[in-house]
Amino acid sequence: RRSKKTVLIYSGVCMAFSSLLFGFSVNFYVAVIFRFFTGLANGIVVTVKAIISEHSDDVNQGFGMSLVIALWDASVVFGPAISGVLADPIGQYNLPSNSFLAKFPYCLPNMFIALFCVLGVITVGCLLPDKPEDERREQEMAGEDFTNVNNSAMKSNDVKLDSETGGLLENTTMADNIVNCEQILSVNQLSYRKLLEKENLEDEEVDTIVMDDLTVDENVESMKQNVFKSQIKVKWLSFKQVIHGCQILLSLIRNKVTLGAVFLHGMYAFGVIGFEESFSLWSATSSSLGGLGFSPHDIGTILGIAGLLLVPVSLAVFIPLEKRLGALLTFHIHIALVIVLLPVFPSLTYISPNQTALLWIMLNIISVVIRVAINNCFVCESLFLNNSVTADKLGAANGLANSVTNIFQIFSPVFFGTVYSLSISGKNLQIGFPFDFHLIFILLSLVFLLTMTLVAFFPKKLDKQIR
Repeated sequence: RRSKKTVLIYSGVCMAFSSLLFGFSVNFYVAVIFRFFTGLANGIVVTVKAIISEHSDDVNQGFGMSLVIALWDASVVFGPAISGVLADPIGQYNLPSNSFLAKFPYCLPNMFIALFCVLGVITVGCLLPDKPEDERREQEMAGEDFTNVNNSAMKSNDVKLDSETGGLLENTTMADNIVNCEQILSVNQLSYRKLLEKENLEDEEVDTIVMDDLTVDENVESMKQNVFKSQIKVKWLSFKQVIHGCQILLSLIRNKVTLGAVFLHGMYAFGVIGFEESFSLWSATSSSLGGLGFSPHDIGTILGIAGLLLVPVSLAVFIPLEKRLGALLTFHIHIALVIVLLPVFPSLTYISPNQTALLWIMLNIISVVIRVAINNCFVCESLFLNNSVTADKLGAANGLANSVTNIFQIFSPVFFGTVYSLSISGKNLQIGFPFDFHLIFILLSLVFLLTMTLVAFFPKKLDKQIR
């Protein structure tokens, strides 16, 4: 019912407040409550993806979507790093004891998050238009600018009533009718007072005064009845909109292409979260168990290098490929890279300990390539989903996909963490390949192979928007 700009502003404000209060939590239960509200307000990415599709065409939609996803992935890398620097400053930097920071050691990173949310809300409020350009142009051509009509009516004291029934005009919305009724009442009452002052008459001396073929009493009573009827109709309209929302959701589920794109979001997120968790676990695992034996600092360095190169490399690779080959073929190329390179990771453990430089070079190259490919595949998924529905269903489709994705993300760490812990147990290490530390990367490749198979059945029309 609200515009996407309004949703962004509400989400940003709610996230700013909930994040700020989360930093001042006094116990675990309060922290869980504020964290719940933070997640409840997290409709930003879903709405942004819908806005990008609305304000773009087939030429620049890929660029806009890739920029959003690349910046999101980069923020996932740099956000925790900045928060880690600001968290618990007294304990980290041996600062003089401060009662406020000692009581709330994690308030600074949450204040930083709240500040960025406020800056985002201000930016959206100032720069983002309420409606797409093509929709505004159509409304102007159709003469549907109700604000100008109401303003002109107030200036001329016109009463916008049906000439036959004396009721409200049928070609206006319920909300506009309520505003129109209130304006009419105000105009008529003001004219009534001026006429009494001009004629020096008292209220009790005047029974009725004729205004535009209607007496004031009849006009006011008619307006009150129309306002009451309009309020009832608006309540009925609200109920109808709820029903309409359910119908949109059902239509999305019945659309096989949209349902496939939603399921692809969930399955792909299952694999991506599994990779992120497994890579960190494998890197930190002792070399005697098939890991790299890296310290947290070493793992952070690898992730930081990938985060720095992610945005420029993703944009440089994805935009020309998507324009030339389309989103479907671009997805297949990138997901094939991921499937082939994932099993290479455990092979790096066979590099001699004396060749540390070679290990770091190979590890960073493979890590950057895989993360860029994963990012670009996610952009293609977003294009598949947006191109499978019309503009009026973009928000519902992205919301449904985000809900399914979150469900898959819950089970992914549990599944892959359990598999990895079993694979490096003594019994499986004795069995050897492929049930040792290679197993987790083989399973990840199989998950991404399933997503590749699913996309192979998508129609070619998903390369273009529905207009």
